[in-house]
Amino acid sequence: MVLPKKNIGGKKVKKKPSFSVSSARTVSTKTFLMLMAGFFLIGLVLLQTDRFQWLGVPFWLPSNSLPIFFTIGVLLAGVAFLNLSTLPNSSFDLSRKVAYPLLAVFWGMALFLGFYKIGQPTAHYWDDYAVCIIDPRNILDFHEYHLLFAIGSRDPLYSYVGAFVWWFFPTLKAVSIQRVISNVFCVISLWLLYRLGREISGKRLVGVLLVGCFAVSKPVLIQYLTCMPALTLVMAVSLFLLFQIKLFKNPNLQHCLQWGAALAVGLSSYNASRPWIPYLIIVTLGWFLWRPKAKKISVYALATVSVFVFFFTIFYLDRFLSIGHGNSIAQIWGYNPWIWAVWQVLFLLFFIQGYLRSKNETRSFYAWGAGLVVLSGLTYPLSLAMDVIQKIALNSILPANLSDIFSMKFFYFLKDKLIFTIRCLFLSGDDRSDMNVIPDPFFDYQGSVLAIIGLIGFLMRPTWIKTFVFGSVWVGTIADLMTRDSTSAKLVGSTPALFLLTAFALTFCLEKLWLLPGKKRWMTYVFSAGLVLFWLWAAQSTFERVYNKWFDMEGYNSTLAAAAAQDAADKRVYIGPDPGYGFMSVTTQSVINDGLPIYCLKKENLIYVDPSQPRKDVVLILSPRSSDIIAELKKDFPKAEWTPGWRKVQSRQEGPYFYRVLITQDQISEKPGKLFQFKMIDNPGWTRRLYAVRYGLARGMIENEDISSTLNPIWPESGDLCVSAEGLWQAPTDGKYVFSVSTYNVIKFSVDEKVIFDCIPKNKTILQSQSVFLKKGSHQIQYLMGVRDVKFPQITIRNPETNFSQVLGQN
Repeated sequence: MVLPKKNIGGKKVKKKPSFSVSSARTVSTKTFLMLMAGFFLIGLVLLQTDRFQWLGVPFWLPSNSLPIFFTIGVLLAGVAFLNLSTLPNSSFDLSRKVAYPLLAVFWGMALFLGFYKIGQPTAHYWDDYAVCIIDPRNILDFHEYHLLFAIGSRDPLYSYVGAFVWWFFPTLKAVSIQRVISNVFCVISLWLLYRLGREISGKRLVGVLLVGCFAVSKPVLIQYLTCMPALTLVMAVSLFLLFQIKLFKNPNLQHCLQWGAALAVGLSSYNASRPWIPYLIIVTLGWFLWRPKAKKISVYALATVSVFVFFFTIFYLDRFLSIGHGNSIAQIWGYNPWIWAVWQVLFLLFFIQGYLRSKNETRSFYAWGAGLVVLSGLTYPLSLAMDVIQKIALNSILPANLSDIFSMKFFYFLKDKLIFTIRCLFLSGDDRSDMNVIPDPFFDYQGSVLAIIGLIGFLMRPTWIKTFVFGSVWVGTIADLMTRDSTSAKLVGSTPALFLLTAFALTFCLEKLWLLPGKKRWMTYVFSAGLVLFWLWAAQSTFERVYNKWFDMEGYNSTLAAAAAQDAADKRVYIGPDPGYGFMSVTTQSVINDGLPIYCLKKENLIYVDPSQPRKDVVLILSPRSSDIIAELKKDFPKAEWTPGWRKVQSRQEGPYFYRVLITQDQISEKPGKLFQFKMIDNPGWTRRLYAVRYGLARGMIENEDISSTLNPIWPESGDLCVSAEGLWQAPTDGKYVFSVSTYNVIKFSVDEKVIFDCIPKNKTILQSQSVFLKKGSHQIQYLMGVRDVKFPQITIRNPETNFSQVLGQN
């Protein structure tokens, strides 16, 4: 990459004549028509494939001739690119006054698509989605800080950013905050992409076009709507590429340290980012050695940094990608944390000393060595998580014996897998239904056309930096290519590099067309208008395919949650289990109906009421397959109203997916023996609840509920779950009351909605006291607890002025 020369020493530099469009060769009509015909043929052929015909086909080509027409389109576009490359270069770029409004439009479109129907779960919302927001909630409520999060061994970036966003918007419910988190990552990613495009080309136009491609990309939007950690991959890859380019342009100490830190941050995003680290290290080492200035690097610097690269890369392949796991080199380097730390300190001292004593290229090489130590230090904790390595090893297609990698059997297997992956990218998919419209390919139609244009532009006008970007495309597919379960979450890492090639190609065309003389300006207008219309079409078709086809088709849990939410305001709602069928997930229902009192159906369901409370009707949502419960209900409540319910994708000729059973309160007696029974309480007491899932502090579906005159004892099965208690406490006089507690449990205690205690002990009992002035009379108490010790900690209430003392919740 050549940087512009500076005017050194203040000498006047004689300016060369500037390029004049009117006097130089310009784009011929033949070349322009060839370019547009090539793009049109490529698009027309793709439009006639099975997965894109829903967009509408203007006219049909013979199906057996589609490969021929596609080849002709590629050749026409390729020849046009070659003809354009013979024309003089142009310095055309967008001014800030044009670039920033365009970025605002693209950001606005991306945020509209990202926030549309906020608060509504996707059709396929299930446990994978739910656990990804439970962890941020538990970080906030329990201070549960993990390097990797349990279910799925998930990397930490999404959970901690999610916790910060939820802390900033504490009143939002789970499904809504998930969309906010997704859009925070979306905004960051789009800004990084713009910076990447401008950094790598020196032109705002490349960055703007790159952002435009992403703003309306179907696969990227679906990842943001799934609200799972895979959505962070676009940000991670953009970060990788941006700081790699910064290092290429100026390998000083600041950029090298930033490079190491950026790679470490990206590595904490999603495990599909793991193949990028060895690729970028090897590319950077090759770049240092390939440059003409490489001969100026001292032998000592070359040896020490290369040794570090060798040991770190072998260790990384072992402990991050499970390649050659357990080899002796990796064991010597990092299996023992203390020995690993000694290696890091020794090499860092070598690099610091070498940096301070050297100049020019050797100094830059030592700076990169220091960046490698930063990368090694920040990523080492992730290498200690053996469950991730075991999971990667089980899912990898690499032979157990590494020598078999060079066998013809594995070669043919890999060739077939590569063809399959390319087909999944552009023609037809083999994806999970919660990550794509089955059987759509990974890219939407417009994304496929743009990606192919970018590849043609690279092949016709390759440079070393574009070759690096092209290699990055394949690195972005490795997580999918080299594993057994293909999902679009593993392919999304290829999109920044692919669309960057597209932005290069389109910028190249615009540069040649924009400064055409008056009689040829029609080509500029046609090409620009075509781009605008194509982008608008992409936005419209992405919206239709995602929201009308994928988002709204009502999956299993989302259907049940919607049915339960309709009655939760004025009725007591239960959802029944269906053993062996998986009718609903308690975890998913807890998250979707966050804040609504939805109850788990039990064998006996006591409904505690006192005379001052109105009795509520009961609504039960259950599966038609719950034959035992259905028989019991029809026997106990013959007058109950049964309403069948279907998912949107079901036909009414099919059996219903669920029944909504309405049992009016007059059908429920106080006599035992039936599925539901009222239990009268003479005196108001503590309304206590046990929550079914450890999702934040007292949130989610209710497992048990009662009204008790005392706080303790609580349910024996409460361990590691949450309980709550609400009731009234009488202050005997006006005065200042001191509340004191000794607790090992996590508690949040409020009086009249004012928080008195918010205690999160760290593996030890803590003592706390808080005073508050209260008027004589009744005060509303709310007591939330994360259970470690299976009882409510005693809270002592004292009034020093009157010598009043009482333990809350005791008779």
